Order: sequence, then structure tokens, then C-alpha cells
Amino acid sequence: MVILKDLHVWLRPEDLGAEASVKFTDEGRTVSKEETGFGEDGFEIGVILPSNEKRVWTMNKTSQRAVARVLGFDTSLWIGKSVQLTVSEVVVSGQRKKAIFVSGEIKK
Repeated sequence: MVILKDLHVWLRPEDLGAEASVKFTDEGRTVSKEETGFGEDGFEIGVILPSNEKRVWTMNKTSQRAVARVLGFDTSLWIGKSVQLTVSEVVVSGQRKKAIFVSGEIKK
């Protein structure tokens, strides 16, 4: 019998539990507003979970700024660096949703 794993690629709040450390695996890419469907450009970057599962994190602007302040604005320099993430509830378009944010230490 084969047990299938890793059928989703996007980092989701349930992948983290309360909080977790992830490591950046690539320099990411800008995603056009046409691709996101949200009316504004986005940013996606590869990360690896403590369980060694790979995911793609769609970083919100708050998290982008937090990481850039410590690691710089050249995302190719983020590869191999770790960041602590947390899950918080936010209100988006009048609905409560769980969102992923940088919560603590960013390791240079």
C-alpha cells in the first residue's frame, strides 16, 4: 500500500499549529494581480517545515517588511535562513480568517 503525502503545496495555518520555524528554500517570485485574483500583486516563496515538507508561502506585506528589515530586500539572500511564524486571526473583507505572520526571531 502507498500512503500519499504532500498533495498540497501552499503553506496553510494548519501546517504550523500555534507556531513553527520555517527555512526559505528559494528567492520567491512576484505574482501578478491577474494570477492572484485579489486585485493586487502578491509574493510567493518556498519554505521547508520542521517535518522537511516543502510548501509555498504567500507572504503578506507585514511579514515581507519584517523579514526584509533583518535579511535585506534581496530575497536571494534569504535562502537557507530561518524565520519563526505564528498563526493569528484577522478580519478580511468582513470575515475572520487565520493568517500566517512572522512572530519572532529571524536568523541571519
